[in-house]
Amino acid sequence: MSLDVQKKLLLLFFLAVIFLYSFNRIGGSDIFYHLKTGEIIWETKHVPQYDLFSYSALGARWITHEWLAELIFYGVYALGGFWALLACVALLSAAAHYFLLKTALLKGADIHVAVLVFLAVGFVGFRFWNARPQVFAFLALALLLYFLEQYQSSRQKKYLAFSVGAVWLWANMNASVILGLSVFGVYAAAALLKKKKERGFARYLIAGFLAAAVLSLFNPNAYRAHAYYLEILPVIQMLNIVEWRSIVEFWSGFDIKIVIAVMIGAAVFLAYRLGIKKQSRDLIWLVLALGASWMPFISVRHRSFWALMISVPLAWQLSLLFKDFIIQHLRVLGRVTFAVLAVLFFYRLAHLPASYVKTESLPIYPKEAAEFVVQSGLKGPLFNLYDSGGYLIWRLWPHEKVFIDGRSEVYAGDPVRDYLAIKNNASSAAHLIDEQYGIRYFLVPYHRTIRTRFDALVASLLKRDWRIVWWDDVYVIVVRNDEINRKVIEQYGLTYVSPFAQPEQIGAEHAGAAVEELLKLLERSPNSKVIEAYAKDVLKLYGVGHLRPDK
Repeated sequence: MSLDVQKKLLLLFFLAVIFLYSFNRIGGSDIFYHLKTGEIIWETKHVPQYDLFSYSALGARWITHEWLAELIFYGVYALGGFWALLACVALLSAAAHYFLLKTALLKGADIHVAVLVFLAVGFVGFRFWNARPQVFAFLALALLLYFLEQYQSSRQKKYLAFSVGAVWLWANMNASVILGLSVFGVYAAAALLKKKKERGFARYLIAGFLAAAVLSLFNPNAYRAHAYYLEILPVIQMLNIVEWRSIVEFWSGFDIKIVIAVMIGAAVFLAYRLGIKKQSRDLIWLVLALGASWMPFISVRHRSFWALMISVPLAWQLSLLFKDFIIQHLRVLGRVTFAVLAVLFFYRLAHLPASYVKTESLPIYPKEAAEFVVQSGLKGPLFNLYDSGGYLIWRLWPHEKVFIDGRSEVYAGDPVRDYLAIKNNASSAAHLIDEQYGIRYFLVPYHRTIRTRFDALVASLLKRDWRIVWWDDVYVIVVRNDEINRKVIEQYGLTYVSPFAQPEQIGAEHAGAAVEELLKLLERSPNSKVIEAYAKDVLKLYGVGHLRPDK
């Protein structure tokens, strides 16, 4: 087998492994409002710029900086459902890693070293390849680096034009375009240091950067897409959103200690190779590598950008450092690389969870609770949590609007303050619930790991004669006891059982009625482990009835 054929097979095998490790289940509720937004854009041929999903901030300015990604995601979903959506993300990852690998090879990396480095570093960022618009930013970054390096080496103006186009696409896919402009700016600034005979090249590169900066404003939100982080900063600080916290805040985790050690080690190695050592000095990649190394310390979510940006210089510099060794042991290195790929490939195939495709029925989404809202005819306004808003938009809008969801900029000011006051059962909660918003029902999570966060809130509602009408393994629905909800309460209301009360509190005189309520709950949620365990405890304690007719 020729060396060229071996390299092509290695590349295909590498991309297959990247695809598999980027085939991740949906990890948050936001994708659902992204899908709904894409659907609205497709149907109306218009990009909404003011909130239409909530009642707490209806009409507030909405920076739809991800409109093009949302439209693409909706199209993919409409054609193939969640299977296609997950595959689309994995393909985007494979494409991004392909262009980054090409960039590393262009800089002089050995393909075997590059593949091994990309895989090792990739495990820091693979989990971020899920169905969120930021994955298009990852691809845009890879394209931008490849096109700029191609222009640097070939001086072909088409690559400069492609670089400008990559920034424009980025600006319409995700607000992180400011990173793309920063990368382009580093190349443009470095061009100013070129010798006189290369001033023509420098002028074109600077002109390309200016064109990219101007074209990046050609998006539905103009400059506000670039300032998006400043728009959401007050809200993410108030809500203490985990993914926006610095990586050092997670220091207690052993895996984070390893990641930080790797980041610091890579930064020190590259600072020496790209900045201090004259023979391998490259100021552009020195700035890019150090900048990428700093990003996770701003926000842990930027580990993904770090993994992508650091792979290129790391593979290239390690290849130069061990050049003689690589030449002498090329055949062995090739076998080792194929063996590593084979192990990773078959391991991932064996461990791909079957539930990845059934993403909308994962426990973190209130699928069954939302179905109950539709079937029972419950009428809002409803109160929901930040994490579930996206799914509720997908399932209930336009018939129901949410209190809050993942679009942080929409809820700045009073809406987020009121949300926290209600959620935390503050002294003003009753006024906000009854007078300010007229909330008619709460859809809040119930789970052993988070239950205590809402015990006080639900207890205060139950003391005011609100009633629980839905209970599954994750969510409860508590409704206002009034004439509007009377039919729902009569049909579904729980009087004797509750996830917030122990079986001992039922009392022997109510045990039979409690079992009847539990049987009705199990008819509605036949797979509920929590309710079944609760019912068994009631039977064990009081010895009445039967858990299920067939038992």
